[in-house]
Parts: sequence; C-alpha cells; structure tokens
Amino acid sequence: MMTTRRIRHNRSGRGKIRLLLLLVAALLIGAGVSWGILGRQTADVAGKHSKSRKDARERAKQKPKEDLVFIDMGSFLVNLVSPGELHYLQVTVTIGFTGIEKPESKGGHGEAAAEPELPPAADAQIRDTIVEVLSQQSFDAVRTDASRAKLKTQLQKRLARLPIKCKARQVLFTSFLMQ
Repeated sequence: MMTTRRIRHNRSGRGKIRLLLLLVAALLIGAGVSWGILGRQTADVAGKHSKSRKDARERAKQKPKEDLVFIDMGSFLVNLVSPGELHYLQVTVTIGFTGIEKPESKGGHGEAAAEPELPPAADAQIRDTIVEVLSQQSFDAVRTDASRAKLKTQLQKRLARLPIKCKARQVLFTSFLMQ
C-alpha cells in the first residue's frame, strides 16, 4: 500500500507542476500581448504629439483671426413679395461682427456683463439693410433650408458693403417664422 500512495503523491505533484507551468506560460503570453499593444499605442500617441506640434507651429505662423462679436439685432417683421396673397416673415437676426471692441466687465458679483453695442449710425444702416433684403423675398423663395442659407449669404454680402467701421462676418437666424 505504500507504493500506491507514493504514486498518487507523485501524480498529483506532476499535475501541480503542469498547472504551474501553464499559468506561467499564460502570464508570459498575456504580458507580451499587453506590451505589444501598449507599445503600439505609445508610438501612435508620440506620432500624434509630433503632428500636433507641427500644426501648432503652422497656426502660430498664420495671421491670428479676429474674434467675432455677436450682436442680437432683434426681431424683424416684413411683408413677403407674393402676388395676390399676404405673407409675412418674422425673423430674429444675430450678426457676428469684426471691428467691434468687447466691453470690459467690471467683475462684480451679480453684475451683468456689458453687451457690445453698435454705433447709432451703423445700427440704423444695418437695420435698414436687413429690412430691405428681407422685404424683397418671396414666400416660395424662403421655404427651404437651402434658400434660407442663400438669404443669409445675401444679407451678409449686402451688410459687408455698408460704409461702416465694423464688418458683418456671420448672419444667424435665431427664429424664422413664415405666415
């Protein structure tokens, strides 16, 4: 009976060694795969950093763009050109300008930030141009998104031709209601 016990003991020892070898092999394979993946990611990140440095240098060389100052011009209600029928267009317009200084905030608690303002003469000319351009539109011409985009472009071009110090660079319709 003693010989039988030794054999069983030796068999269980061999099984433990095999199990231990399999675990070590699995750990080594897992570590190798992880190292390979992390190594590639590190190389990718390094490549991205060098690209972003190049992009930053190129942007620094370029002329800095002026920040747009957005001014809410309010709501405009105009008659649309439509033979035989009455149609109206109500649009709230916000315009992004360059050439307008942002008012400095005094920084008090609860104090509202000062809103940028247009010079009175420029404000009148801009409002007149908006009404003129909107009033020339027909009901069918402003029904689609594409036609509204054209209307924004047309309005921006007309505003850019005004003899004023500030220049309109972007026109936004914050509400657009047709009847």
